[in-house]
Amino acid sequence: MNKDNAKLGPEVQEPNDKEIGKSIQKVKNRFGFLMEREDAIEFTKLRNELAWWIKVERGLKNPESVTEEMAKEVQVYEKEHYNNGITLEEAFEKTRSSVSELIPVAKKRIANQTNSIIQKYLK
Repeated sequence: MNKDNAKLGPEVQEPNDKEIGKSIQKVKNRFGFLMEREDAIEFTKLRNELAWWIKVERGLKNPESVTEEMAKEVQVYEKEHYNNGITLEEAFEKTRSSVSELIPVAKKRIANQTNSIIQKYLK
């Protein structure tokens, strides 16, 4: 969470043609229409981001999922922005807690955005 990293989340890459094709086919099979390529690209990015968040969510069950480097970044952030010196253990807990709170927000945002894409075609 250094100052150069404004958001926690995956580095979303441009999907390849195979991934885009899979998204188009999944939507066609489920909803009965073909998405335009631009929508399919955005839809695929959102699905890939959702997969990343689910993986993170599962990983939080493992205490080692939050690294010491992550905790130290939170420690520095707290000191720089809130003048709050916290212990490394407190930083670990704050990091776990923050990520746990962020996951449902990210999932809801992704659901809303994918639904918005689908709704364009169902009108």
